[in-house]
Amino acid sequence: MVPVESLPLISGRLKGADIAHERLALGEGGADGLWIIGLVPGESRAQQVSDIVCDSLAAYHAQVLAAQEEIATSTDVIEGLFSRGWIAERQPGIVFTRGPFAAVMHGISRCLLTLGRQLSAEQLHVSSLTTRSRVGDRGVATHGFLFVKAADDAPSAAEAHDVDPEVLSPAVCYAMLEMLSGTRVVGSIALTAQAACFRNERHGIGGVGRLREFTLWECAVAGDADAVQEFQSRAGGMISDLLMRLHLPSRIAPAVDLFLGVIDAAPDRLPSKREHLVPFGQEVQLAIASINHHGTHFGERFSIRDGVDGPARSACLGVGVERLTLALFQHHGLELEKWPADARLDRLPS
Repeated sequence: MVPVESLPLISGRLKGADIAHERLALGEGGADGLWIIGLVPGESRAQQVSDIVCDSLAAYHAQVLAAQEEIATSTDVIEGLFSRGWIAERQPGIVFTRGPFAAVMHGISRCLLTLGRQLSAEQLHVSSLTTRSRVGDRGVATHGFLFVKAADDAPSAAEAHDVDPEVLSPAVCYAMLEMLSGTRVVGSIALTAQAACFRNERHGIGGVGRLREFTLWECAVAGDADAVQEFQSRAGGMISDLLMRLHLPSRIAPAVDLFLGVIDAAPDRLPSKREHLVPFGQEVQLAIASINHHGTHFGERFSIRDGVDGPARSACLGVGVERLTLALFQHHGLELEKWPADARLDRLPS
C-alpha cells in the first residue's frame, strides 16, 4: 500500500524504465492508498519493478520528512517542557526526560503492559543490540540501522574483518520473532516487550517528535493468516479505545513508509502498515502507534512454520512511548492537575 500522492513519482519512474503500468487499481486502502497490482508484463521484470517502487517510495518519504522538519520544535508546549527541564536534548534526536514527563512515560508503560496481557501475549525482555545478518539487508535499508563503533570511532572489529557487524535494533519485533526461530506455530502465538530502539534518521530530527533513540512498546504475533488478521483487527480497536480514553483525537491512515520498505511480487506476501495519527499543531499529524503486517517475511527469515508447515505470517502493534507522552502534554497542557482524570497516567499504581 502506498500513498496516493506518491503515485506520480512512481509512474514517472516506471515510464522512464519503459514499464507499462496502466493497471494501477484501487485496493482496500480506498481513497487513502492504493495497491500496486498488475505492473509486471513479464516475471523477469518483477525485481526491477520492486526496486523502482521502493526507490520512489524512499524519495517520497524523504520529501515528506523534509517538509516536517519543524515538528515538535515550535509549540509553546514543547518550549515549556524544555524550559521546565522535563526534557533535555543531549544531541539532536537524543533526549533525557525527568519530572512529570518521565512520570507519564512510566504510566504509559504500565498501561501498555496491561494491554499486552489483554492480547494474551507473553511478556519478554529483549536486547537492543543485534547483528546485521539477523535483520537482513531489507531491514537495514529500510530503517537506517545505527552500526556500533569502537570507542575510538574506528570501525568495529566485526566491520574491519568484514564479518557480521553489530547494529542497534530499530524495532522490538525483530528480536521477539527471532525467538521463534525454527519453531512450528499452530494457531498463533503473541509476544510483547518494551525496549530502547534506534533509527538513523536524517530528516526532522529535533525536539521529541522524531528521535534517533526512543522507547518502543510492541506486541507481535506469528501464526496462520486468520489468526494474524484477527490480531490486527483486535489490536487496532484496542489502541483506538485507549486513545479515546486518554481524550486524544485520532484517525487511522496508511503509513507513508512501508515497514519493510519493499513490495513483494506475491500479493499474499505484501507487507502493510497503518498508523494511528494524533493532531499535533495545525498541520502535523503525529504517528502514535502503527499496526504492521509483515506477510511471510519473518516466517521465511527465521524458519517459523505455521500449522500446515508453510512459512508463518506475522504482524505487530507498536506504540511510541515518548510520542504518546508528547501528545498528552500537547492536548492537555503542562498543568497535570487540569488533565482529564482518565489521562492522569502518572498516578497509576506501580
